[in-house]
Amino acid sequence: MSERKEDPRVLDELVNSMMHLLAVFPKKLIRMEEIQKAYDLTYYQILSLFLIAERDLTLTEMSDTLGVSKPNLNPLVKSLESKGMIVRWRSPKDRRKMMIRLSEEGKQCHSQLKQYILEEMTLLKTEVSHQEIEVINTSLRSFNRILDRM
Repeated sequence: MSERKEDPRVLDELVNSMMHLLAVFPKKLIRMEEIQKAYDLTYYQILSLFLIAERDLTLTEMSDTLGVSKPNLNPLVKSLESKGMIVRWRSPKDRRKMMIRLSEEGKQCHSQLKQYILEEMTLLKTEVSHQEIEVINTSLRSFNRILDRM
């Protein structure tokens, strides 16, 4: 079996593309600063609402996914709790685990945020074909699956 040769330019381009995306995506496509002001939420509070909307999470899962240490996560969780966005409880299976889910108010806020972002994304439709959007979506889903395995 022959050894597979990696072209270092491919990884270099991937790194450049990812860093460019991280830099421009929040500003150009979803206008994160406007969302933060409109909803009086921080960047990490918004990300947290979207993460928790997918499923109930433990503090450890949330910490790992956001890349935030547990001591830094506690103020984030407390702020969302004080805004009425989340509910915390102990796992009935393992009382040591603290679980988090969206409250009804959190679900409404998440829904409004998602609608706001979808409206912003309609601007994308004027610049990109439906087929290109499907390719982007498929690629992102694939990339997310890879990240989930890591």
